[in-house]
Amino acid sequence: MTKERKIKILFLAANPFDTDRLQLGEQVRAIFDEIQMSSAREAFEILPHLAVRASDLQRLLLTHRPSIVHFSGHGSGISQIMLEDAQGGPLLVDKEVLARVLELHQGEIQLVFLNACYTKPVAEEISKTIDYTIGTRTEIVQEGVISFAAAFYRALGFNRTVTFAFKSAKAELDLLRISGSDEPQLFVKDGVDLAKPLVQIVESPSAAHSKPVGVALVNLAGQRASDEEKNTTRQALMSGKLVLEQLEDTAATEQDIVAALQNLPEGDAIHLSVNESLYLRIQEQLFPSPPGVPPALPGLMFVGREDSLIEIKGRLGIESLPQQAATNLLIVRGWPGVGKTTTVGVLARDRDVATMFPDGVLWTALNQDPEVMSKFAEWGRSLGDHGFLQLPTIDDSVARMSTLLRSRRMLIIIDDIWNPAHALPFIRAALDTKCVVLATTRLTSVASALANASATGSQASVYKLPVLTEENALILLSYLAPDVVKNHTDNCRELVRDIECLPLALHVAGRLLKAESEMGLDVGDLIEGIREGSKLLPEAAPLDRAEGKIIPTVDALLRRSTDSLDPEMRKCFAYLGVFAPKPATFDMPAMAAVWMVDNPRPMIRKLVGHGLLEPVGSGRFQIHALLVRHANSLLTLPDGFSR
Repeated sequence: MTKERKIKILFLAANPFDTDRLQLGEQVRAIFDEIQMSSAREAFEILPHLAVRASDLQRLLLTHRPSIVHFSGHGSGISQIMLEDAQGGPLLVDKEVLARVLELHQGEIQLVFLNACYTKPVAEEISKTIDYTIGTRTEIVQEGVISFAAAFYRALGFNRTVTFAFKSAKAELDLLRISGSDEPQLFVKDGVDLAKPLVQIVESPSAAHSKPVGVALVNLAGQRASDEEKNTTRQALMSGKLVLEQLEDTAATEQDIVAALQNLPEGDAIHLSVNESLYLRIQEQLFPSPPGVPPALPGLMFVGREDSLIEIKGRLGIESLPQQAATNLLIVRGWPGVGKTTTVGVLARDRDVATMFPDGVLWTALNQDPEVMSKFAEWGRSLGDHGFLQLPTIDDSVARMSTLLRSRRMLIIIDDIWNPAHALPFIRAALDTKCVVLATTRLTSVASALANASATGSQASVYKLPVLTEENALILLSYLAPDVVKNHTDNCRELVRDIECLPLALHVAGRLLKAESEMGLDVGDLIEGIREGSKLLPEAAPLDRAEGKIIPTVDALLRRSTDSLDPEMRKCFAYLGVFAPKPATFDMPAMAAVWMVDNPRPMIRKLVGHGLLEPVGSGRFQIHALLVRHANSLLTLPDGFSR
C-alpha cells in the first residue's frame, strides 16, 4: 500500500499575557495521542507552534505548507482572532485580513479549524476560499475544547471524511456530558466533494500510480507536492518516462488523476491527458515563472534534452564541467525546428538557473524585423522603469538598461536572431554587469559574427544544439502517437530516420498520425507520405510556434530562412533538394556540378551562413531532410523561386 505525502497539521496557539490561561499543551497532546492510535497515523504530521505572533503567521504558512491550519486561542467576539504582539500582548486580527492571508494558500490548505470562542464569523469569511472551516458561535468550556478537537482528529485518522469527523466530535461532547455540542459550526465551500476524505490512500503496488512519479502527480494535482516530488516529476518529463497532454474533457482533479493512473497499463512510462486548468496548475508548480520577462514554457514534453541542458548550464557557469570555462555570452545555434526556443523556455525555469540568477530572466525574440526600442521598453516596465519610450535613441535605451541591470544578476535571453546588429544593443546593455546573455539563432553567420565581435566585450561561446538521438526521437513519436508506434514500430523507426530526428518534424508527424489513427484509418499510407515529405510541409506547426494569433505552416517557418536569400542563391539551394541522396550530404565537386559553376565556395559560404547547409567534415556538407522537402517545394513554385 502506498500513501501520499503526509497531511501537515499546523497547530497555532496564542495566549497573550493578559488573557485567560488556556490548556494549549493538553490540547496538542490529546490530538497527537488520538492520531497515533489511528489506522492512518503515518499520513499525518503535527507541527505545534505556541505563542504565535502576528508577524509569524505568513512565515509559518510558507515554511510548512500545511493541509490543515488549527488555531487554538481566543476570539474577540467581534469577528477577530487574537494573536500576540512582539511583547506577548494581544494583537487582534480582523476576519477579512486573516481570510486574505489564507486565500494565498488555497489549494494547499484544505481545512482551517478555529478552536476558539466567538469565531463563527471568521470561519464564514475564510470558507469563501478554503474547502472546510470550523468556528464556534459563542463559548465552549476548556474540557470541551480539548475533547472536541481530539475526537475530530481521531475520525480523520481513521480515514473518515471531514463532515463525519465533525459530527463525531459533536457526538463526543454529548457522550461525555460536556455542554456546548451545538456551538461548533462547520462551513463548506461551494463545490467541495463531501465524500472525499483528506487522507488519500493509493492501492495496488503493481500499478503505474504506485511509482514515485504517480504519487507525485496526485500531489501536484492537489498542490501539495514536496520539492522532492517536483524534482521526480521534472526528471520523468526530461527522460521520457512521463508525458502530460492537454486535452479538454479529461482529468481535472487529483481524484481524476488517481482514477486515470489506475487504468493505465503497467510499463515504464506514464502518459496522461489533463484539462487546461490542471495542466497549467501542474506546469506552474514544476516550472514556476521567474521574475522579469520569461519566455513561454512550450509544453510538458522535453524528451532527450538532458545532456544539452547540462552542457548549456555548464557553459553559463551554473554547473561545473571538466575543462569548461564559464562564458558571459553563449550563442545556441541549430537547424530550423531543432528546438532552440523550446530549450531556452525550459532553461529559464530551471531551479539551478533560478539560484544562479535570483533577479530573474529578461527574454525577447527578435525575429527578422524587431522593434528594438519597444523591446527595451517592455524590459524596463518589468524592472519598474516606465520611461523608455520617451528616450530618443537606442544608445540612450542601452545606457538606461545598463544602469538598471548593474545591481541585478539576471539571465538575458535574446531569441531568434537574424541580424547580429539587432542583438548588439541588448548585449551591450548587459556589459559590466553580473548578468549573462544567452542567444539563439539558426544562422551560422550570425553566431560567428556575435562570437567574434569585439563590440560585445564578452567571452563568447557557441553551442550547436543537436537533433534528437534516434532512440529519443522514437520515444517522442511514441508519446505523440502511442498506438501508431506500438502497431507500426519498424515503419515508425524508418520514419524517424527519414525526417532525421528533427523535433519540429516529429511533433507535426505525431499529430498527423494520431489523428488518422483515432479515426480508425490505416496509417500505412500516411507514414509513407510523411517519409517522402509530401504531408509535412503544408501542415500547421505546433502551437508554441504561433505568431500572434496565426499558427504558421511548417513550410512557412522554413521559408523564413530561404526568403532572406537572393534569387540566385535560392535556386542553388533548391537544386540541392532535387539531387539530394539519402542522407543528403555533398562534396564540393558535386555541388559545383549541380550549380554548373567552377568555384562553389561563395555559394557554400552563404548557405552555411544562413543555417541551410552544415559542414560535416572531410570536405562534405549536409542539408537536413526537412529542408530537402522545402527545397523541392521551391522548384514547383509558379513564379520560379520568387516569394
